Amino acid sequence: MKNIRQNSQKACNFPELANLFPGCEDCCLVPVTIHMCGRGSPADCAIICLPLAADIDNMSRNPKDSGPTEQLHTDDHQTERKELRTEHKKLLKRLRRKRVREKRKLEELSAAKQDVSEDDKHVVVVKKRKANEPPPTKDITDKHVQTLRALWLPQTRTVKESCCRTVIGFIMKGDFSFTESKGAGEGYVVLSALLQLVALYESKLREGNKLSAPWVLVRNPTSLQYRFGVLNIPSTL
Repeated sequence: MKNIRQNSQKACNFPELANLFPGCEDCCLVPVTIHMCGRGSPADCAIICLPLAADIDNMSRNPKDSGPTEQLHTDDHQTERKELRTEHKKLLKRLRRKRVREKRKLEELSAAKQDVSEDDKHVVVVKKRKANEPPPTKDITDKHVQTLRALWLPQTRTVKESCCRTVIGFIMKGDFSFTESKGAGEGYVVLSALLQLVALYESKLREGNKLSAPWVLVRNPTSLQYRFGVLNIPSTL
């Protein structure tokens, strides 16, 4: 880690990144700073994404371009959740009717307690639930909640391709910077993805685009709008 920090101080020249971190492309996080190009301020835990070549071309032609928008994702488990909730309600109603019948039976037996003969003393009577006892349907309800939670938030297999743009890192702390008079943030990106960004940056320079630094896309967790930001590696850590 100390060696990586020392090398990061020399990493302001982006084309030399591959030589500064030999053999660490798959297991290295690089600290970066993000300065927004226009409107918007990055929030904590905002994602940093790799732009497409078309995104850079649009930004080069129109500096006021607000950036792409995340597409709405389809809910694959909506029908399953609806059916599960319906069946769960039916089950609870059925169990409640059963408990009501047992309660009425208990009341009838209690009222006729003095008239019960010696032969009927073996009848099993359902006891009333105490105040500190859990409800009889607690296990069923807990299992239902866990199932619904898994359907609402399915287990993520990969974060990299979870959006329409490739995720390369996250912003740890971001807000509006009064010193820079624009949104800014600090975070980490994966070195292998950073090398891809540098390759895209160099190809656009060869095509004639005048880019001062590599552009990235930043999207806050509560927004669908991507914003352009300039990525830099701090000279001092």
